[in-house]
Amino acid sequence: MGVAHTPGPGRPMPLPAKTRRWLARRMFWRLTGILVIVAAAGWLIRVPRVVWANGNVISEEYAEIRPAVAGAVKTIHAHSGDHVRRGDLLVQLDNAEALATMEEARRQMHKAEAELARREAEVAEQKRRRAEDMAVVDLRLQNALSRLARTRELLARGLVAGSALEDEQLKVDLIQAEFNSLRQQDMSVFDK
Repeated sequence: MGVAHTPGPGRPMPLPAKTRRWLARRMFWRLTGILVIVAAAGWLIRVPRVVWANGNVISEEYAEIRPAVAGAVKTIHAHSGDHVRRGDLLVQLDNAEALATMEEARRQMHKAEAELARREAEVAEQKRRRAEDMAVVDLRLQNALSRLARTRELLARGLVAGSALEDEQLKVDLIQAEFNSLRQQDMSVFDK
């Protein structure tokens, strides 16, 4: 005879293969039947697709649009609920005030440019006059120095008095002081 296997103490005996197959088929057909019943019920029972209700709808996306500058609205190109893309013109503001402000700024700029040109001409004239004054004082100084040298020669020969030499030396000193004063004038203001 063959060997009989026992499951051990406290364990039930396993079902034969034929019985297990029959239980699996039975379970399959039960689940299939339940599925068919649920599908048929869904087909036969009418469910309304529209539900009427009162309430408020709040969008998930919200954008508050404000212009970068204040002004009166001239034209509205997009209205509430319209689909817009980045860069689309939504509102056009009246630019008459901005144009007037820009024109006033332009006039002030031209006025400032004219004032700058006038002052540059003034500075150029002052520089020219200073250069002329320096040249004149330089000539006077050279003349006074040569007269002083001649007066010294004449004094050495005894042809003029000593007071004439003092007068010529005073003239040289005065012209030298005038020359130094002109040279030390601050002209850096004109270079800015």
